Amino acid sequence: MPSSTPIAVVGASGPTGVHLARLLVAESRTVRVVARDESRLRRIFAGLPVEVRALDVGTPHGAARRVPSKVAGSSSTASACLRRR
Repeated sequence: MPSSTPIAVVGASGPTGVHLARLLVAESRTVRVVARDESRLRRIFAGLPVEVRALDVGTPHGAARRVPSKVAGSSSTASACLRRR
């Protein structure tokens, strides 16, 4: 049975985030996956017991105003975001 307080994985649609979220689910943790594209998250994690949240942390509005509401109630937040330059 999954733990009740979710762990938010920000950047969950990337390779690191997918791996981390799946490991947490395998350990029966409650997982909240967060990334820009909600439909992509739903495809990647289809059939897995995760909460899906869309958020673009690459925008000032998204980062400043939306992050707290998307990860609120999470016991911890794991960021799997990497920006290439």
